[in-house]
Amino acid sequence: MTIPAGALAAGSDTLTATYTPDSNSVYVFTAAPGTASVSVTTAVVTAPVASLAPSSLTFTAVSGATSAAQTATLSNTGNAALAITGITITGTNASSFAETNTCGASVAAGSSCTISVTFAPASAATLTATVSVADNASGSPQTLALSGTGTAPPSFTLASTTPSATITPTSPTATYALVVTPQNGSFSSPVSFTASGLPSGYSATFRPSTVTPGSSAANTTMPVQASTTLSAAVRMWSMPTLALVGFVLWPGRRRRRMYPFMIALLALGV
Repeated sequence: MTIPAGALAAGSDTLTATYTPDSNSVYVFTAAPGTASVSVTTAVVTAPVASLAPSSLTFTAVSGATSAAQTATLSNTGNAALAITGITITGTNASSFAETNTCGASVAAGSSCTISVTFAPASAATLTATVSVADNASGSPQTLALSGTGTAPPSFTLASTTPSATITPTSPTATYALVVTPQNGSFSSPVSFTASGLPSGYSATFRPSTVTPGSSAANTTMPVQASTTLSAAVRMWSMPTLALVGFVLWPGRRRRRMYPFMIALLALGV
């Protein structure tokens, strides 16, 4: 006879067995088919039984940001309280993960609690760690494997599609087309433009002055206006970088005065 664990309480229990002989049985004693009752004394062992589910959690987060929390459940399927002496994160990259829990100092028999874990990578890399639960159950500590992938944060590049332009007394405006292209995914913050380093008599505007690239490139134009009182024709060309575009104006012809200067174009992502 097999009795399932937990089916008997400590103390005195009454078990009823049914005996049904057949022609192939080897009998130790002779009896007619029927039932018999016997009183037995049982000793039931009480102990907690702990388990963590799922056994692992996998995260993805942008470097410098914190992921949404994921959870695991610590269950006690035993018949005694599970005493918890500590819940910690260990391993090579333990500092990239954090946990909170609802477990307290113990989990009652037949109950469970929740462990919540977040991932905050400091770099674009694959990082691992382990949640360990030290308790009074067999197999302690119970463990939960953690794995996270940090990705590069979104950024953008700035370039001009206008290779050169010339400002003359009869054509005092040069317009530059600028393209803001998102990198490492969607760049959802606004990018604002300013120009500095313009000499006296010159002005620059942006149309529009702010763009938000999102998942595709965004465009703006920068008209540079020379005062009509300037008598020198100057040649301008652009030198784009990731977030800085420089414009150098060189002297005009013959004896006309030289106008060397730099316009610094700064695109700022907020």
